[in-house]
Amino acid sequence: NQELGKDLLPINGGKAQLGRALTNLILNASEAMDGMGVLTVKTENVYLDEPLKGYQTVKRGEYVKLSISDTGSGIDPSILDRIFDPFFSTKKMDRMRGSGLGLSIVHGVVEDHNGYLTVESALGKGTTFSLFFPITRSVHARSNQVDQTVTGRGERILVVDDDPIQRRVAGQLLRRLGYKVQLASSGEEAVERVKRHPQDLVVLDMVMEGIDGAETYRRILEHRAGQKAIILSGYAVSNRVEEALRLGAGAFVSKPISPNVLASAIRKELDRQTPTNGNRQTHARA
Repeated sequence: NQELGKDLLPINGGKAQLGRALTNLILNASEAMDGMGVLTVKTENVYLDEPLKGYQTVKRGEYVKLSISDTGSGIDPSILDRIFDPFFSTKKMDRMRGSGLGLSIVHGVVEDHNGYLTVESALGKGTTFSLFFPITRSVHARSNQVDQTVTGRGERILVVDDDPIQRRVAGQLLRRLGYKVQLASSGEEAVERVKRHPQDLVVLDMVMEGIDGAETYRRILEHRAGQKAIILSGYAVSNRVEEALRLGAGAFVSKPISPNVLASAIRKELDRQTPTNGNRQTHARA
């Protein structure tokens, strides 16, 4: 089976290395099923905000995730932590997934690409290997894909994100679209900027060090009643996102961010007439 995501973001990678890793995982999955079962290859854009299993920390940001799943015999939990060791082999491991060398190669390829590798397995049910590769940014190429009907007209936008890469890229994209952009690295800084300089729209990341996006928006409203805003987050709609929407934020855009989705959400919110009663809530999915 193939479940290939649309509009996958670009990564920097060696074709031969990546192909070798994929081949090894597919061979291991095939051996685990002994010719009987379902093998699934899945790709998707994801946003990592929290550590993965087996890692104390991960670099926050956008990744392309490649998953290889099988419905085979699974891996014994007692050896799961050792399967990526070079030449690790047991008779049981050999029967289930071939030699450990192939998995060691996969682990090395992922490390060479500054990525992450996780494995989930259940005896008698199957195994899933997930590879996470950091994306490479090409702001000019991606911004050229944006629908020109949703470009800016010189409006002032404040982008608030504690991730310097996310902040810079969003700022560059919005400037190319015709907006006047300011950047803030924290909720506290955003509140002070809005107090000094009125903004037509605030683009708020939800998960930040210090005060989060919802609390930032609440404090902004104390100084700029009716301030328009949209919320960004790598998670599904949470209680904090709902709180920001209840306060009056016009849209929620999920990470990884599609330039078209972000541009459309911003244009729609800027053009929206402020309601006299109640708050309008919109979810803009990437």
